[in-house]
Amino acid sequence: MDWPGLLSYIKEGETPTIKFLSKAETEEDIAPILVAMANSTGGKIFLGVDLRNCHLVGTRHQAEWIHYVIYQVCKPAFQVGLEMVVKNDKHVLCITVPSGIHKPYYVQENCYVMDKGQPRLASTDEINDMEEMRKLRYPEEIPVIPVSIFTATEQVEKEEIISAVSEEEPMGVDESKIILVSPLNNALTSRQKETLRYLERQATQEDESSIRNKTYRALFKVSHKTAHIELVDLVKRGYVASHGSGRSTCYRLCPS
Repeated sequence: MDWPGLLSYIKEGETPTIKFLSKAETEEDIAPILVAMANSTGGKIFLGVDLRNCHLVGTRHQAEWIHYVIYQVCKPAFQVGLEMVVKNDKHVLCITVPSGIHKPYYVQENCYVMDKGQPRLASTDEINDMEEMRKLRYPEEIPVIPVSIFTATEQVEKEEIISAVSEEEPMGVDESKIILVSPLNNALTSRQKETLRYLERQATQEDESSIRNKTYRALFKVSHKTAHIELVDLVKRGYVASHGSGRSTCYRLCPS
C-alpha cells in the first residue's frame, strides 16, 4: 500500500471493517480487535493515524510486534497481512485481517466479535455457532501448535515441543500430527535492540551493566510476560546472560 492508497481509506473514515488507532501501548490495546475481526468478516487496522483530529501520528511498532501478539496472546494463532506506509518520517502500520478459518479465536479466555465497528465479547450462542462451523469444515482437524516466533528455530527439538504440549494434553500427543510453525521473522524487535544499546551505554558508566524485568516493563510499557519472553530470547541468542533467580533475576551483556 502506498500513501495515496492510505489517504483514500482516511477520507472514507471508519466503517464496520476499517479501524484506525492513533496508538497501541500494550498487547491488550490491539489483540481484542485482531481477534474480533478474525472471528467476524475480517477487516483492516491502521495503526498510527489519529482519525478524530485528522493527524498522522505514526507508530514505533514493527511487524514483529504484531506477529508476537498473534502468536503469544491470541489463541489459536492466525495469519494477517502487514504493510508499512511512510509519510513525512511517520510510519503507519497497515494490518489486513482475513476472516479466520479456525474460529473461534480468543484473547486469554475472552472471545470477541466485531459489532458496529467495535470489538465486544461474543455470546455463548455465537461461540457455539463458530465451533460447530469449524467442526463441519474440519471434522478431523490436525492441530497446529504455534511455536514462539522469538524462540523457535529450525533446530527446535521436537521432543521439547511434545513435552510442553503434553502438559496441556493429559491424554498424550500424536507426534505425527504436530506441525511446527516457524518464525515469521528472526530479527530482533525494536525493544530488544534498544535494550542492547541501553546495556552498552550503562556499561560505559558502571563496572557491570544489567537490566531486570521490572526495568524492561518500565522502559517499553509492556506486560511482565512480554518482557520475560523478549529477555529470555536475548539469552538464547547469546546477547545477554541471566543471573540470579526469581525476582532477583537480571540480564547482563555477554562478553562477546
